[in-house]
Amino acid sequence: MKHSTEQSSKEYLFVNCCGIDRIYQRDTLALREHGRMDYHILYIAEGRCYAEVGGQSVIAEAGSLILYMPGKRQKYSFKGADRSVSCYWHFAGTGAEKLLYDFGFVREGVYHVGKSQILLSVLEKTEREQSLKNPYYEAVCAAYLLEFLALAGRKSKSESNRSYQKNKQMIDRVCDQMLAEYMHRYPLQRYADFCNLSLGRFSHLFKESMGLSPYEYLMRIRIEKARQLLGNTMMSVSEVAERTGFTGQNYFSRTFKRYTGKSPRAFMMEEYGL
Repeated sequence: MKHSTEQSSKEYLFVNCCGIDRIYQRDTLALREHGRMDYHILYIAEGRCYAEVGGQSVIAEAGSLILYMPGKRQKYSFKGADRSVSCYWHFAGTGAEKLLYDFGFVREGVYHVGKSQILLSVLEKTEREQSLKNPYYEAVCAAYLLEFLALAGRKSKSESNRSYQKNKQMIDRVCDQMLAEYMHRYPLQRYADFCNLSLGRFSHLFKESMGLSPYEYLMRIRIEKARQLLGNTMMSVSEVAERTGFTGQNYFSRTFKRYTGKSPRAFMMEEYGL
């Protein structure tokens, strides 16, 4: 009778099976409507995988790791023309969920860990252990899986940090641009175009980086410049409004009070005695 590769385990970490598929000719499709009872990882070493994960259709490029949780629907395919190399792990154990969480794989989904010969070699060593079945091979396989998860988690965090730093540098340049031209009434789309992003995506990355929406950040620049002009020049309130990019004195006065708690004239009297 054929031994099933799908099982739970009372061990802390147990590898049910693993392997490397090289899809060089035929297209392939895997569909498990009710998933498996164990955890399933696909690491796309080369090519790409066309998958459904968490109800979303995704194209997982080389360097992606796909995690399917137990009991969740699995559907993924490969095209022979892509010449994909797919590494798979099926594993279980009482500590599996915690280990995944500890290494940053907190939910079912696609993670970018990058192309890595080291990750591929760990899988190859595990596959060999399972094939030879030398004494204590189960423990060795579990150790290799732990190594794989730790290295993949490290690379995922590194890739995430690299992406964050890249976005932060881009947003910093936008902030410099806003500071240089705050007096102009440019629409926010101008800054999204500067980053080659949609307005929605730009606004999301901006707030993630700065803690404020682009609009709020620009308003704070204008209000701070207005505070300086009100106290250090002989400009009228309407002139300060014009100089700091507001469309009119009334709008400027309302906005100024919202941010400072005082009207422009009250601010001049209380702060500078003007």
